[in-house]
Order: sequence, then structure tokens, then C-alpha cells
Amino acid sequence: MATVLPAAVRGGFLVGEPGGDRAALLDGRSGTALSTWTLPAPCGARSVVEIDVNSDRCVELARAERDLGLLVRAHGPFAVRREADGA
Repeated sequence: MATVLPAAVRGGFLVGEPGGDRAALLDGRSGTALSTWTLPAPCGARSVVEIDVNSDRCVELARAERDLGLLVRAHGPFAVRREADGA
């Protein structure tokens, strides 16, 4: 299974699958799901999705006609951005 790069969040990791419709915050020690979100639509390299890790809020902000390289942006104490070149 392919995944987007995990993002460190509140002692855990925010993960998702490209083209998938779910995201999860996993405990950094045990790997168990602390929170999960159902995304508004299957997300990929053309979607910008905002996830509030402090609530169940998850909103698709934009969908582009070409790949953006920005897969997930989560707000709270951090922001996650993956560039098209993998940086």
C-alpha cells in the first residue's frame, strides 16, 4: 500500500493513502489510531484538504486541474506540505 509521507503531530503521526478517502492520527509509540477522518472526496495530488487535528473537521479547500504536490495541510500546532519534487 502506498502512503503519503507521515507528519509528526502531537506525539503521533498523521498518515493517509494517495487517492484514499481517509486519514488517521496514529500514536507514536503503539501505532494505534488516536483519531480518524473521512475525507470529503478521494484525495490525491490535485486536492488541498484541511484537517483540524483537534476536532473532526475535515474540508476540501480546492481541487486543481493539474497535480499540485500538496497533499495534506493540517492545522493546529503544525502544517504539512509535500512539494511535487518530494521536498
